[in-house]
Amino acid sequence: ERDWSVRLSVLKILNILAAERLGALQQAVLCSAQGLARLMDVLNDSREIIRNEVLLVMVALTKGNTEVQKIMAFEGAFDTLFGIVKEEEEGSIILVDCLIIINNLLHGNPSNATFFREMAGVSQHILPLLQRPIVGGPGWEQRWTHLLDVIGSLLSPPEALQSAQTTLGKQGVLLAVAEACTSKVISKAAKAASLRMLGVLCHKHTPNRITLSTYAAKCDGVPLLHHLLAACLHERTQRDDPAHEVNAAAAFFWKCYLSGNVDGQQHLAATLMPQPIFDDDFGGEGGGGPAASVLPIGRILISSLMVANEADARRIADGDPGAAARL
Repeated sequence: ERDWSVRLSVLKILNILAAERLGALQQAVLCSAQGLARLMDVLNDSREIIRNEVLLVMVALTKGNTEVQKIMAFEGAFDTLFGIVKEEEEGSIILVDCLIIINNLLHGNPSNATFFREMAGVSQHILPLLQRPIVGGPGWEQRWTHLLDVIGSLLSPPEALQSAQTTLGKQGVLLAVAEACTSKVISKAAKAASLRMLGVLCHKHTPNRITLSTYAAKCDGVPLLHHLLAACLHERTQRDDPAHEVNAAAAFFWKCYLSGNVDGQQHLAATLMPQPIFDDDFGGEGGGGPAASVLPIGRILISSLMVANEADARRIADGDPGAAARL
């Protein structure tokens, strides 16, 4: 029935049933030959009030029911929902509901996660959203946080972790998340969530670790690992300070990066030893740009242990060789 008042009334009844008897509603929909297919068709309704209501129904139906999740996935839910997400503006409640449904379809459902990866869902849908300009603000961060939830669902269960890490690394998700970790415009909560996700993406995965170890941030050309160490050392905080979450998340990343990573451990150990500081280290003529003017990460660690004041601590965390030379 295409009459808007009939559709809206039926959808409102379904939402009431979902709130009161979700399990029974899920079974009833599964027993209806075209139940889920017809709900999917309603997503194409151009009337916003109808689409809002059917999204709420789908949020409920996709919670914890693998059969509903599988049927919706094979009915083309991913393409339809991501298509809506790409059209919506930052901060849209429709965008948020779509990402919640997508996460419901993937979370705890290995077959859907595999299906999504094999159908190029990462490169076609997730990566373009991650590569939008990092602007910060409530709308951007809401979308970003839900996208991280979707990525997290693709990384479970544990037996699928290596395969998912490989896919997300090769298709650009790894570096898109890394860029957010270097941003100065996003909130501490968003940065902490990005750092934790980066840790999971490189945990016990050699190719992803190598990619991170050789990558320079787009914002300033400084090696990515310097940014991630600075996030761990930059601010001395109390546990109730929001910055503490960033420190803890950065420490989690380093634990994931170094655990079982013999090459990474040896590289870090090699940079712990004092080395002569030349003019080039200070970004002088022939210094080679930003990457050449920062301290090795081992020297940053040692210098941070010796520093006596907050101002020098910040400069050392940023890799300033002049601050280290004054110690």
